[in-house]
Amino acid sequence: MSKLRCPCGHAIADNTDSIPYKARILPDENEAAFFGRFEEALRALLEVSSAPARERWLARFGFGSLPASVTSVEMCLDLVSSLLAELSRDCYECTACGRLHVERRALRNVFSSFSPDEGTYGALFAEARTAPDQ
Repeated sequence: MSKLRCPCGHAIADNTDSIPYKARILPDENEAAFFGRFEEALRALLEVSSAPARERWLARFGFGSLPASVTSVEMCLDLVSSLLAELSRDCYECTACGRLHVERRALRNVFSSFSPDEGTYGALFAEARTAPDQ
């Protein structure tokens, strides 16, 4: 998603990293799957010591082939990123009206919106250093 139009008329952009009005939601039902699959892949990765074993690990966890220069740490980070993308949903807070836009379960880039009682931006996902004074 590059832009989402809020019902208030504000355009919510997602074209960079570290956005203070964006979050990923990992539904509780997906938490065990996330950690279970990560643990399984990490344990298997720690046992990989030869090139053929590495190729089997890559195939088993859906990575295809990677250059030999890619480290185990980088493979682990790719795994976490892939699992988050698969099992979480994007959520945005409109900086104009505070409405939350939560990505729907099976429909990528389709959102349900929820309005706060206050009707203002609350910086719910921002770090304390970037959040407006409350």
